[in-house]
Amino acid sequence: MLECALTYDKKIWAEAVLTSVYIKNRQPHSALKDLTSYEAFYGTEPSIQHLQPFGRECYIHVPSQKRTDGNKLSPRPQRAIFT
Repeated sequence: MLECALTYDKKIWAEAVLTSVYIKNRQPHSALKDLTSYEAFYGTEPSIQHLQPFGRECYIHVPSQKRTDGNKLSPRPQRAIFT
């Protein structure tokens, strides 16, 4: 399990950094009198409803051209990890 975790971290480190900066810009800051960086720049409060936990299980839609043969009830999505 440890070996998989190390490989996983190396593959998505850039996404992890971008995600942390994105979240940091949506947190209040004392230098801006408790405004977020986003609010100071755009003048509106940012929405954070679309954020999901990093590393969460998700499902990817597989196009019909790449699906295995079977009946119409065969599984279509593939399990993945959200980055």
